[in-house]
Amino acid sequence: MQAVASRLDANQMRLVAAYVEKLPIRLPPATDKTLSYVSRRLLVLGDWNHGIPACIDCHGVDLLGGGPDIPPLAGQQASYLARQLRSFRDGLRGSGASLSMNHVSHGLRNNEIKLLASAISKWPGVPMTLDINNRSVLWHPSLQTPNHFIPPVEEQVPPSLQLVAMIRQGEHIFVDTLHYAAKFIGNVLSCASCHLNRGRLATAAPMWAALPHFPIYRKKNNRINTIQVRIRSCFKFSENGMPPPVNSHVMTALTAYTHWLATGMPMGAHPKAAGFPRIAMPAKPVDPMHGKQVFAQRCAMCHGERGQGRVVRGRQMFPPLWGSASFNMGAGMHRVDKAASFIKQLGYISASYCR
Repeated sequence: MQAVASRLDANQMRLVAAYVEKLPIRLPPATDKTLSYVSRRLLVLGDWNHGIPACIDCHGVDLLGGGPDIPPLAGQQASYLARQLRSFRDGLRGSGASLSMNHVSHGLRNNEIKLLASAISKWPGVPMTLDINNRSVLWHPSLQTPNHFIPPVEEQVPPSLQLVAMIRQGEHIFVDTLHYAAKFIGNVLSCASCHLNRGRLATAAPMWAALPHFPIYRKKNNRINTIQVRIRSCFKFSENGMPPPVNSHVMTALTAYTHWLATGMPMGAHPKAAGFPRIAMPAKPVDPMHGKQVFAQRCAMCHGERGQGRVVRGRQMFPPLWGSASFNMGAGMHRVDKAASFIKQLGYISASYCR
């Protein structure tokens, strides 16, 4: 390709790229029966124990990409995908926007790369929806967390089918609040925008670690807060909306999901995995202009040059970080120390980007 590309001028490259972009994408028939547990886990949840985010977090729930810097994967040839993943992992490829793939792939083993490449090559380009009904990888016991606590597995569901349905609805609201609780939010964020990996990821505000703290006194509103009051506060500030009534379907579902995630966690416990890890203030005064440079280099690819987020095929793929479509000044993420801790917790980039 170097020999071929060296003969093309800039205009010819643009013409070729424009032609290829308009070619129809030929995808395999819609089926996920061939997906192994390993590939499903990596596609939908990732492996945060090894710093690997889910493929759909960046490439979309349909794996059809998210713009010029985030290419489509669905239907790509398995051997090509495997070769590129190994190249990223081994440091043989990666520059500019694709540099993050070096960090994303560093924990992948050869067998995982093979299974993942095979699964992506067979994916039909439709949104991935895995839940409690089809033995979702979400509940698998191998998804370990610190402090020796494992959120429940799928076999640990309540005997009541009605409660199982409510837990599942709570998960849907948590992951896609804009769709399932639209009338209560005033922006485009979801609960999972801050509580990573669907509220499961340790030291990323996991819901299972928060629940044992409640009821608790909070200076912010000068009252004893239950978990329901705290969730309603998120709707008001983080989602810039109107708190749902305590006895509403939305609140009942979110509370059921939170309690289910904390199955087995002792009440009154104070796990270290709660919240976000605090980071020390730098010795030098914080320089916003330096931050602007870092944002342009490392964050704008996903969140936009103006922090406006990114919408792809009608779905909010990456959330806005400020402005009317994001959280308001009352949200915890509006605080510099809280936002810095959150960014630091994005483990797969923190070692390289967030020093």
